[in-house]
Amino acid sequence: MVRQHDDGYSKGLIPYNVARWQLYRDAKKIVEGLGVERASVSLGVTWTGVIGNEPYYEKPSDMIPDVEAARAAGIKHVWIYNLEGILKAKRPAEWFEVVADTPAKVPAESFKTTASNVVRSAIIGGLRLVY
Repeated sequence: MVRQHDDGYSKGLIPYNVARWQLYRDAKKIVEGLGVERASVSLGVTWTGVIGNEPYYEKPSDMIPDVEAARAAGIKHVWIYNLEGILKAKRPAEWFEVVADTPAKVPAESFKTTASNVVRSAIIGGLRLVY
């Protein structure tokens, strides 16, 4: 489970399953725009970051659903942020094994993922009108 210091940046507004689906959706756009060889994603964090209250993966297996989503979107290059948590692990190589060995799996869609798409499209549409 991802440790949730104060429910992360969204204070619980965006549940993890919705965030994971957004990762999948946005990673697909990155692959479409940059191509498979240039597209990459950085997942993490593996330990408390500089802000101090961000959520982080407590163990390598916590990353599996996010790696599955990135792989399903066509991302070949998955990076882990940050090295601190990996170096503190009893078995550091396990973090890299998760990234190397996790297969693709499209995250489940839900009413909330659909709603997030509508909100995102409205914001982008509004910004295009302004700029």
